[in-house]
Amino acid sequence: MSCIALAANEIGKVIMFTPGATVQRDSKTEPLALHAAIRVADTLQTDAGGRVKVLFNDDSSVSLGPNTTMDMSEYADAGSKSAFSVNVPQGMIRAITGKIVDQNPSGFKVTSPEATVGIRGTIVTMQVHRGQGGRMRTTVYVENTLRRVLVNGDDVPSGNKWIHEGGASRQERISSDDRRHIGKTMAFRGGNGVAAAAPEAMGEGGRRRSTGSFAAARSDTFLLPDTQLKDTALSTQTLGDSLGGSLLQASAPMGHVSGTLQSATWGPSIENSTFSFDVNLASGQIANGRMNIDTQHPFGDIPPNPVGAVARLSGGTGQADASGFVMNGASGMGRYYLATGYPVTLRGPPVPMSGSVSGGTNLRSAPSGTTFPVNFTVVEPGVSGFADIGSGTGSIAK
Repeated sequence: MSCIALAANEIGKVIMFTPGATVQRDSKTEPLALHAAIRVADTLQTDAGGRVKVLFNDDSSVSLGPNTTMDMSEYADAGSKSAFSVNVPQGMIRAITGKIVDQNPSGFKVTSPEATVGIRGTIVTMQVHRGQGGRMRTTVYVENTLRRVLVNGDDVPSGNKWIHEGGASRQERISSDDRRHIGKTMAFRGGNGVAAAAPEAMGEGGRRRSTGSFAAARSDTFLLPDTQLKDTALSTQTLGDSLGGSLLQASAPMGHVSGTLQSATWGPSIENSTFSFDVNLASGQIANGRMNIDTQHPFGDIPPNPVGAVARLSGGTGQADASGFVMNGASGMGRYYLATGYPVTLRGPPVPMSGSVSGGTNLRSAPSGTTFPVNFTVVEPGVSGFADIGSGTGSIAK
């Protein structure tokens, strides 16, 4: 009976660890071991040399770096009511979502004293530590997302990091120094009893077939034989490798382009509309294109009831060469609104929209910080003659 009860309470297993990783359960602290069961309400901890990786029943995985504490707050793999919630008061963790996000997109959360991260299909790293002057600092690195990552309500796109310190938050691009920092912190180095991956995690013997599929589908699980594992560091999959495969490899020189847009046909912007994308400076390939459009119809210029539209577009791709660049294919949904003061009242159903941004600047040779003119178009497909054509400015960071 007790064995059955224990099995029923198990939500995951340790698949990698180093000495210095422990679990606190029922007021007792015990060292973690290979295959050790993880349960709701467990507190996992690592010391300065400890690291641990847990594979959960839904194929989610969480890795803990050194000097990290993680409270396992909630776990349920139950269709639309699925939930995964952990609290990280200190240290660094790296989370890769599994089936729970497919079953319940809003069910996967990581919290810290200063941040709540809603993860909807992605790879995210969070670090909580003391920054300059001893102030609490929380950094969330968004490595790869198929949907959205929300941190305290802020939309954080792939390739960005969200930083909260001194009561204020901001976003910056993930840098090569960030990649090295995470790789060094999270690496399982050789020696000192680095644990081998569980045989069933490789799908051997036909056991835990879902875990075997997980290992085959995800290159970053590091479920390797012991002889290989001791010489393998988690840094072999850097942040850059996960930001769109070969396009955004860590070894490739990268540029990030962003700027503001000014509507030409709909009148002045209520708030500056923006765009951004990443460009591989070696190949000129463009990815992660985004456009946030917030414009006002001419006939709505007279207060107090301006009429306009908002659109959030993403997924843009394109190419840059010596003659210029074009980012196209950004698409998403738009909504019309009637602003009777604030807040804005949305009217009508969402409508599909697409957009593009182009310019004559050679992004691959332009110095970092270069400012240049751009042209943009936003179209509502299927509506004859409906397009917003305008201009703006952009800049490049390398």
